[in-house]
Amino acid sequence: MASPRISLLDLIEREELQKIQDAFAEVHDVASVITDVHGNSITEPSNFSKVCQLVRQTSEGASRCIRSDRVLGIKAARLLQPTYQRCLSCGFVDASAPIIVEGQHIANWQISQNALGVGENRIREYALEIGADPVQLCEALREMPEGSLAHFEKTLKLLWLMAQQLSSKGYANLILAREIEQVRTTEKMLEESQEDLRSLASELTLAEERTRRKIAANLHDQVGHALVTMQRNLRQAHRTHDGQVKNTLLSASIAHLDEVIEQTRDLTARLSPPLLYDLGLAAALESLGDEMFSPLSIDFILDAAMNCRLLEQELSIMLYHMVKELFINVLKHARATAIQCLITREDGFFCVAVHDDGVGFDPSQAITIRKRSFGLFSIRERLRHWGGQMIINSSAGKGTGIIIRIPLKNSSEGGFICDRSDHRC
Repeated sequence: MASPRISLLDLIEREELQKIQDAFAEVHDVASVITDVHGNSITEPSNFSKVCQLVRQTSEGASRCIRSDRVLGIKAARLLQPTYQRCLSCGFVDASAPIIVEGQHIANWQISQNALGVGENRIREYALEIGADPVQLCEALREMPEGSLAHFEKTLKLLWLMAQQLSSKGYANLILAREIEQVRTTEKMLEESQEDLRSLASELTLAEERTRRKIAANLHDQVGHALVTMQRNLRQAHRTHDGQVKNTLLSASIAHLDEVIEQTRDLTARLSPPLLYDLGLAAALESLGDEMFSPLSIDFILDAAMNCRLLEQELSIMLYHMVKELFINVLKHARATAIQCLITREDGFFCVAVHDDGVGFDPSQAITIRKRSFGLFSIRERLRHWGGQMIINSSAGKGTGIIIRIPLKNSSEGGFICDRSDHRC
């Protein structure tokens, strides 16, 4: 994977960069500017001679200066060291020190101000080429001191050292700043996760209370009502001496007793389905799917490619309730006409996949509990305890596929248990 592109301004603020450049140019009496790799200025020019200022005031002169800076910078980057050459603009001696960070050429520190070998005739011709005033340029040239090349080379060596230190220290600061930002991001994510968990705990408490109230209502309205009726009938049968009335009352009581037994069995099955313990996860899920989808004319298919009765009981119970939550989500949101549940074992993982042909949704929003139900978030949090993961594939209008994966290993009893040491999730 390619490293992200680094900008010099990622390493040091423009104001600080300008101060360093201004001080260097003043102390060593050179013109200085820092450009990007394309020759465009990052900083404002420092200590530029009047000749350079007049040249850059013309569009043609400015264009030639930028091109010269770019060519010189590329040459220095290719050599991986500072270099100098005649300016492609007016012929002054220019130098460039490349700023290279982690192998990336990100900028050039340019210096000039040496008119060595450039006479007034050349300046006059050049002024006409770029549309500048020849008289002004020649007067400005006379004001420039002609420095020695040896002194210029010494200045360039110092510039190279400063450019290296600038990039090194700046990059260290950038790494530190990124690490601090990463820590802040992680802390924010942790805070959000803790808030989500608090919300989940609250919702689970409310859900538990709703379930208790529903059970209590069922016991009161159905079982309780039937028992009260039975009690009344039995008391009347006990008091009456009419054999026909007694038999009628006893028959009614038996019917109510049968009703209570059926309601109790149904309630027990809803709380803890016997099929799950007697025949295993696949049979329990098939029964659950038929019960939930068949009354609504929704096609349901379950395909189990392994013997689920070999799973440890705790794992089967957890998976049953997770898949039940997925079935409920399908009914609430999907508007599906067909559901498929697949149970497989792949590469050491036990997998349960639920696919529907419904309306689909944006998976990036699925686990944000403030924007969607607690169901998927709850499943993912419970899976973490088992070292598992949940994979969501969905898009608008193309249905949804959700896969639950849990690492397995063989148990000493010959079955399968969750392998919490597996870190592939």
